[in-house]
Amino acid sequence: MVRMPEGLNASAGHIPREILRFFESKGGHSLIVKGEAGTGKTTLALQLIEELSGAETTHYLSERVGDASLYNQFPWLARKARATELMVRGRAFLDVLYPRVAKRGARKPKKLLDEAISLLGTLNRDDEGPASVNRTELKKLEGQIVEGEADMSAPEDFGELKGDTLTFDLTSELPEIEYAYEIVDRALPRKSLIVMDSIDSLSEKYGVAQRRLVTTMQKDLVELSGANIVYVTEEAAQSQVDYLGDGVITLESSQHEDRRLRKLRVDKLRGCPVHDHTLTYTLAGGRMTIFEKSAHEGIGGQNGFEQIPDGADGAMSTGCADLDSLIGGFGRGTLNLIEFDEHVAPGLINFLCYSISANFALHGRGVCMMPPAQGTSETAHAWLAGMIGQQRFERNVRVLETQVSVKKDRMANVILLDGSSPEMDIRWDNFEYNLSEVSGPLACILSLDALNKIYSKEVMGPLSQLIYAVRKSGAVFIGFSTRECVERSVAASADTHLRIDHIGGQSFVYGEKPYTILHGAVLDKQGGRAKLSLLPVL
Repeated sequence: MVRMPEGLNASAGHIPREILRFFESKGGHSLIVKGEAGTGKTTLALQLIEELSGAETTHYLSERVGDASLYNQFPWLARKARATELMVRGRAFLDVLYPRVAKRGARKPKKLLDEAISLLGTLNRDDEGPASVNRTELKKLEGQIVEGEADMSAPEDFGELKGDTLTFDLTSELPEIEYAYEIVDRALPRKSLIVMDSIDSLSEKYGVAQRRLVTTMQKDLVELSGANIVYVTEEAAQSQVDYLGDGVITLESSQHEDRRLRKLRVDKLRGCPVHDHTLTYTLAGGRMTIFEKSAHEGIGGQNGFEQIPDGADGAMSTGCADLDSLIGGFGRGTLNLIEFDEHVAPGLINFLCYSISANFALHGRGVCMMPPAQGTSETAHAWLAGMIGQQRFERNVRVLETQVSVKKDRMANVILLDGSSPEMDIRWDNFEYNLSEVSGPLACILSLDALNKIYSKEVMGPLSQLIYAVRKSGAVFIGFSTRECVERSVAASADTHLRIDHIGGQSFVYGEKPYTILHGAVLDKQGGRAKLSLLPVL
């Protein structure tokens, strides 16, 4: 079972603002949403209906009217599906009572007249839009099918040929098309949004190429009647249909470190500027949520910090409820490694480090730390004094540093390192002595990159001895390291191993020990206080 982040309204979802602006702009627009099965095409289309339902008349036309899982995701869909089904069934019933039979040669479309009507209709449009829907292309398509001129790949039972007569009723074969026209017609001059899910199934039922269907609705409904249409298609590869739509969105599901990664690619949004053409997203909670590209910078000293309780099993909290759920917290006498690539923003790493430190201190435990991202005792004070208060900082926190340029009244918080002998500098008994007035278990939080920078390769032996002493005392060792500096032996012996990777402008967190899927790191700062949420990539 996937736990949704606390405080994050994942059920509401979030889709790119550019797509909404695309449909909200003047005139009609068409969007082709493509991708392989399971990439979230229908979810995206239905969320568009939710977002735009206040400004437009919206309808979802699909063969999936009996899909219970969609009704669970979007409760309003059942009502719309019922209304659509009643309209379609009613039209089919009337077609049985009053069949429309077309005979070959009975009526031949007059191309010149059709084009003249289209031209006059276009010239007659005013700023408020057309008064009725244009059916020029639909009638033309019907006529071509009757005459056998349409681009068709019809199934064997498509239509009925008796001698010279082809009995064919486009609207009774698949009445959704005619219903789409009626929806737009009834809504005018108000704009409509029609979702066709999917254009593949319509093409198969009609026996008409997708390109021909899209061309028909594009000219009649979008260009001449000012409607918005979303065409959902299973064809992920580039096709001729792409050139007909005003916009093309491709949804992809790929792999990162053997874990699912979802990407939304904006191939085209005609007339609408697009700042980010590739975005990562999740379908957690049955909704599409885009991960905003964020450098996680500007997160500094905090205005208070909410203490997170320890786990029922005695594991100590990481200071983040979502992270506790991911790795189970920190156990006594454990080695815990947080590894990140060089592109992950220092702001996120700092926030993790100081959140862990703050939560330990708020539980009355001691923290001995060497801050990551070239942090100093001044940096630690700037963060933690605001998170846990000056008095608790002075009592519970000690910062390892080689060069000190702080006020004398804060020297008591510094453990000065000589920088030449790691055997003498990073001794656990020295750390325990400096925090002897604080109850345990203590936390030893060290930047492995900083240690390597100070002592070079000579640090590995003393570091192993330090980790051994921490384990033996029942304390907790937490190491922060970039991928380039992490020691494989440390990673192999770690009890928990967390990785943070920078992918497409967003940071993703996942566990190696224990194994977890990707989680997008959402770091928000409101009211002078930041909060980290981890949203699973599903």
